[in-house]
Amino acid sequence: MKHVTLKFTIFLIIVMSILYFKEQISLATPENKSIISSKHQTVHSAELIIRNTPVDKKSMTVQELKFQYEQKFKKLRYTVNDKLDNLMEQAYNEYKQKQQIGEEISYFYFYNKYKDIAVQLEENTDTHFNQLYKQLQVELESQGYKKSEASEFRAIYEKSKSKQKKKMLKRFVNALG
Repeated sequence: MKHVTLKFTIFLIIVMSILYFKEQISLATPENKSIISSKHQTVHSAELIIRNTPVDKKSMTVQELKFQYEQKFKKLRYTVNDKLDNLMEQAYNEYKQKQQIGEEISYFYFYNKYKDIAVQLEENTDTHFNQLYKQLQVELESQGYKKSEASEFRAIYEKSKSKQKKKMLKRFVNALG
């Protein structure tokens, strides 16, 4: 039993390392298309929140613009974090279920299924973040400010992604420990 847990831990470390270094493999199987679709729908919902939150066009200070967009970035982050938590829980529960019924655990199966879903979610999130980020830059320029005023949001986003990946790996290792 410990040997299987150790193998799964090593497997998760490999998957999370690959995600951390942004290696992207695209293997959309029929089995995980519904999950990818669900994750895409959630990110799409976050996009609708972003698009439907109007920014007042009157003259605003840089701080006011940043505050308004900070709220949009937070909404996107919370939506994605919820989906990541659900994905992690789903993978762990599936692993435990297979282990409990004595089914052979295929690490290749878990790798393909959950890595692809996570990569797809990350790609969708990056796309929506970049759209929002460009929208902020345009808004800043239209108000007479430098678009570089938005750069702090890119740095925060990249740092947050890195932290989230490390956090996910730690959660799995602790759960299996």
